[in-house]
Amino acid sequence: MRSHRHLDQVGPLTSIRFPRVFLAAALVVTAGAQDTDPLAARSMGAANAPVTVYEMADFQCPACRMFTVTVLPTLEREFVQTGKVRWVFINLPLTSIHPNAVAAAEVAMCAARQGHFWRMHDALYQEQDSWATLADPTPALIAIAQRAG
Repeated sequence: MRSHRHLDQVGPLTSIRFPRVFLAAALVVTAGAQDTDPLAARSMGAANAPVTVYEMADFQCPACRMFTVTVLPTLEREFVQTGKVRWVFINLPLTSIHPNAVAAAEVAMCAARQGHFWRMHDALYQEQDSWATLADPTPALIAIAQRAG
């Protein structure tokens, strides 16, 4: 049994630990399936797929949004739905440049606990322009969550 410690279990990255992080999204690929599934609510695809992709992204990141809207649907169709890849989302809020990223990640985690992570994931990226620049994104994020179900 392998034990994994995930970034979103450790906490957000800060500018003190990572002074100049301009990362849009990072992918870590591991061969083989997990022995345990601590991220089941945030994964899609067969648990026993030969490849697991860990997408580390920030819900407030415009480049992450572009990836989710333009590239992810094709990857999902060609690799996840065919059983070749298991896709796992890891929250990577870049708090030094995206002040609302943690709030968005928290909303997504609440949705994950209710079995609706991917609906909320998609809604956060699709509606990013409506909450990303707000001083207090809470009302907008709650409204997005209500619409996402």
